[in-house]
Amino acid sequence: MMKLAFANSALLLLLVLSPPGHAADEKLTAPIRVLLIGNSYTYYNNLPSLISQLSGGRIETRMIARGGATLQQHWDTGEAPAAIHEGKWDYVVLQEHSLLGGMRIDGLEHVNEPDFFYDNVRLYDAEIRKIKAKTILYLTWARRVSPEQQPFLTHAYATIAQEVGAQVAPVGVAWQKIRETDPAVILHASDGTHPSPVGSYVAACVLVNTILGKKAPLTYAAHLAGNPIGPNERPDTTRIVDLVHLTLDRAEQLQKIAAEAVAVPLAVKPVYPPRTSLPPAKRPVTASELNGVWRGSLRFLALPAIAELKLTAEGNQCSGQFSFWTQNDDRRMRAPITSCRITDVGVTFVIPDYHGVGPGESYWSHFTGESLVGWADFRGIGKSSHLMGSFDLKRQK
Repeated sequence: MMKLAFANSALLLLLVLSPPGHAADEKLTAPIRVLLIGNSYTYYNNLPSLISQLSGGRIETRMIARGGATLQQHWDTGEAPAAIHEGKWDYVVLQEHSLLGGMRIDGLEHVNEPDFFYDNVRLYDAEIRKIKAKTILYLTWARRVSPEQQPFLTHAYATIAQEVGAQVAPVGVAWQKIRETDPAVILHASDGTHPSPVGSYVAACVLVNTILGKKAPLTYAAHLAGNPIGPNERPDTTRIVDLVHLTLDRAEQLQKIAAEAVAVPLAVKPVYPPRTSLPPAKRPVTASELNGVWRGSLRFLALPAIAELKLTAEGNQCSGQFSFWTQNDDRRMRAPITSCRITDVGVTFVIPDYHGVGPGESYWSHFTGESLVGWADFRGIGKSSHLMGSFDLKRQK
């Protein structure tokens, strides 16, 4: 009985003498540690600092970001996986290239097909789970001149998040809502792709709501100062500048939209339509009709080009040479074709890899009675880059 009384007295004395910040309390108030991996969409306007400040210091951040980088490039340098295993992170935020690696169709930029992005998320998520942290996908926005890109990005992020069980910070969804309801809000920087300070503020609000959930502040500060990002793509700790300065009304409006975007589940539905189509062939084609020289337009590079196909065909087999050059003749390519085959409706062939970075280019076409109309397709060794372009070639006399 005396031992029990002594134990109770000792426990009471320990509680009385324990200073503020006792281990149990520290565990409750320890900041949430977040690692952000991305590119300029992550470092512009010092987004990590905005996140930390808007959270009231409850979120502690570290950033790995390089301009234009893909998640695969961060992985290949070894910096990202090393950082994941260095710290006891609660969350790791992944931001993929804004076009999921990049794709050009007829010389114009498009969101890439999502396989490359999916592979990267699976790779990272497996490592993040090993340290018992959670993955958050930073869903980015469409470029100013291409708002139709947003459904492709939203679908890609929602689909892979559902597969691996990750959270999504739907920044692009919040941007889309703001662009639709109040076009006067300038979210893009002058280049039409990177975020303005207001755009980064919206991104920070979405990320804080995603990370803190119901514990997120009801209102956030409207004026935030901090270190600007220097030429080396890192915070310049020698300077303090205004990172964002909003009116209270504007800040509350953006905060409300950000919170609503996080609260509404993302719809996962297929929105990737076929990217190419060919006019119907009017009738079956014969090898004799395809023999000869064909010349016309090729919309494959950033600049329009002229293409020429010299074709020798017999039965369903063919051979020849393909050339193209830009109008100012600053780029010219000439190469033999391989894997050439006459189909019921046209011709298909491959140009061996003359870039030194992939398996080559595939061409397929329909014969319309007057022209060979088709598509060219180039893929690098990986899935990060994809080029497609249409052509229309007419027989030369």
